[in-house]
Amino acid sequence: MNIIAGIDISKATVDVCVAGKTRSFANDLHGYRQVAKYCKAASLVVMEATGTYHLGLACYLHSQDFKVAVVNPARPCYYAKSLGLRNKTDKVDAQVLAEFGRTHELELFVPPTDAELNLCRLVRLRSDLVAQRVQSKNRLSDPAVNGFEGSLLAAQAAFLDEQIDQVEREIVRVLKSDEALGRACELLTSIPGIGAVTAWSILAEVRDVRRFASAKKVAAFAGLCPSLRHSGTSLTGSGKLSRQGCRPLRKALYMAAVAAIRFSGPFQAFYERLLAQRKAKRSALVAVMHKLIRVAYGVLKGGVPFDCQQGLTAS
Repeated sequence: MNIIAGIDISKATVDVCVAGKTRSFANDLHGYRQVAKYCKAASLVVMEATGTYHLGLACYLHSQDFKVAVVNPARPCYYAKSLGLRNKTDKVDAQVLAEFGRTHELELFVPPTDAELNLCRLVRLRSDLVAQRVQSKNRLSDPAVNGFEGSLLAAQAAFLDEQIDQVEREIVRVLKSDEALGRACELLTSIPGIGAVTAWSILAEVRDVRRFASAKKVAAFAGLCPSLRHSGTSLTGSGKLSRQGCRPLRKALYMAAVAAIRFSGPFQAFYERLLAQRKAKRSALVAVMHKLIRVAYGVLKGGVPFDCQQGLTAS
């Protein structure tokens, strides 16, 4: 009998369900060792992708020869609803993950390299700092801000600018120190609309494209595959984007798509062709995002820079 362990991870604790029994451990190296002992009989360990909180434990268990599956949080959430569960606690979530792993065939976790993990943390740190800077500058533009408050906000924004510059320099250093990542960044920035920051985000979230069997799978990972809404004659709504994908990657692709359609080139032509077909602007922009990630996959997989003369069909 296969024993599946379900692990619910939060910032401070880890709840582990094995064979119907649940225990809590600290989310640190000592706790990881205890989790490994507790899960020693498990043939598979299932956990949710929770920002960067899950990476430490997932990498540790993988190093201890455990088979690990990291799933999108939306999947076990919908599964729990299908079971009619009303309570949502860390212990219940761990039990749901164990049952989800027992009833579904899951892809095994592939740990990032040290450089990939470092890049991922740096890119997300930069994103957090940029969000804080935007908040400070928005408050600074408030006419009601007095001189004292304004001086503090201005100093805070300047400090955040300095920190962002430091993080960006460290990202560049990491890319230069890893030949594969550096080359991948060069390939991505050959695509119109994808600048350095977007390339960093794609590499941080997608990592090695060989993890994905096709461009369709990496588009699904980004959450750029539409979900259809059609049933009988009463429900004929247009398809909407699935929300089960990687939000940071979608955000980066949105900014890239906005940039790509502003300048003459294959993506602008593709966008205008969709508008000519009476597609809504939002739908056309999402189609550009979808096209961008597929082109990015092809460029990274083939190891050849994007050729604007070749067009999008060949990509």
